[in-house]
Amino acid sequence: MTDINLCYGESTTLQAYGGDSYTWTPSTYLSNVNIANPTVTQPQDDITYTVKVEKGVCSEYIIPSFV
Repeated sequence: MTDINLCYGESTTLQAYGGDSYTWTPSTYLSNVNIANPTVTQPQDDITYTVKVEKGVCSEYIIPSFV
C-alpha cells in the first residue's frame, strides 16, 4: 500500500497493472473506475481506494493507495 498526500486542488494518478479489467472503489473523486490508472482530482477527504484486478478467470483485490 502506498500513501499519497495531496493538497486541495491537486491531483494524482493511481496505478494498477497485470489485469484485463479493473474496478476501483469508492468512485469518489476518480476520473474512471474501470481503468488501470484513474486520476484522483481535488480530494476533500482522506480515502483508501481498493482495486479489483481481473485476468482471465482469476481476480485479486488490492488496497493500493490512501489519499
